[in-house]
Amino acid sequence: MNKLKLKLLGNVQIFFNDTNITSLLSGKSLALLSYLSFYRETKHKRNKIVDFLWGNSQDSSAKYNLRYNLWSINKIIKDQSLEKLIDSVGKELYINPKIDIELDTDNLLKIEKKLNSGEYKIEDIISEKEKYRELFLEGVYIKECFEFNDWVYNKREEFQKIYTTMIKILLEHYQLNDMYNDSIKILKELINLNPYNEENYI
Repeated sequence: MNKLKLKLLGNVQIFFNDTNITSLLSGKSLALLSYLSFYRETKHKRNKIVDFLWGNSQDSSAKYNLRYNLWSINKIIKDQSLEKLIDSVGKELYINPKIDIELDTDNLLKIEKKLNSGEYKIEDIISEKEKYRELFLEGVYIKECFEFNDWVYNKREEFQKIYTTMIKILLEHYQLNDMYNDSIKILKELINLNPYNEENYI
């Protein structure tokens, strides 16, 4: 099975069958592929995607740009796969379900469930924490794509809250076990995440 791997936390890296294709993607293609992969179990209306990424363009131009980006993305993997990466039926777009998709954000969402249920191990948080400190789609900003940029901002907030929860759990663990040096180190990290939260200074 063909595999698409996306690193969406920090600087975006996208691999198809272990080949890094990030540099082959335009900004809009990267945004489109990241968004569709994040919601890979959903079929998306073409018009919604057009408004999402080309809302400032005239309708005919926006639809052409979407078609071109779909063609461009599928062309990149043509030498490695007979299947399209992004498929369409009628007025809907979706990631080809025959392609295995792996996202680093999926692991972070699994960690969130464990944090909420209390079914986590401190050792796991310590080992996993450093993987998830980076911002979602760091450095990605598409000019005049207000809906897309709002989505990125909201996801950054969501994932940073999960990371902050991990930090707070570690801080509590270190304090309860009189691990003062570790407590100070993790508290500094918490303050750096949100320097304007007065609770972190108490």
